[in-house]
Amino acid sequence: MPDCARCKQKVYYAERVLKLGKDWHRHCLRCTNDYCNDDLTSGNLAEHKGQPYCTRCHRAMFGPKPYSRSQSTDEVIRPQAATTN
Repeated sequence: MPDCARCKQKVYYAERVLKLGKDWHRHCLRCTNDYCNDDLTSGNLAEHKGQPYCTRCHRAMFGPKPYSRSQSTDEVIRPQAATTN
């Protein structure tokens, strides 16, 4: 019998879930983020460095960060007054 990737105890084939190339108990396949701890299914499972995350936590923790404008782009450029000859 294989060992569970989370709790390291034996996984009986009747309760076995194979995800991320590892064996899990169904109740052990949860989001790695301690504040979330949601149950994971095929539709909301994401992986980072071999650890399972729900898609919401994975996006928040490892997804692209929103950009912030640097000080140089915050400058106000005033149009030059038109000169008449």
